Amino acid sequence: MRIEQFNSSQGLYQRHITTIYQDQSRFLWVGTSDGLCRYDGYQFETYRFDPLDATSISGNYIQQITEDRFGKLWITTSGG
Repeated sequence: MRIEQFNSSQGLYQRHITTIYQDQSRFLWVGTSDGLCRYDGYQFETYRFDPLDATSISGNYIQQITEDRFGKLWITTSGG
């Protein structure tokens, strides 16, 4: 098992991690108290709630991440 420490140099700006999940495509998803981050092995991409964007996540506090048998991610947030 390899253990890595992530920080802002890879793009993980939030320090309060609420949940971690690795999907079928081997992406590492990190739920935080201020958004959802996807790690591709090199850097993080952050997804946050945007009230002006109907396609954004429904809240920034990520409670749980899971995946169904079809590879679709399901995210539980403070917004539903």
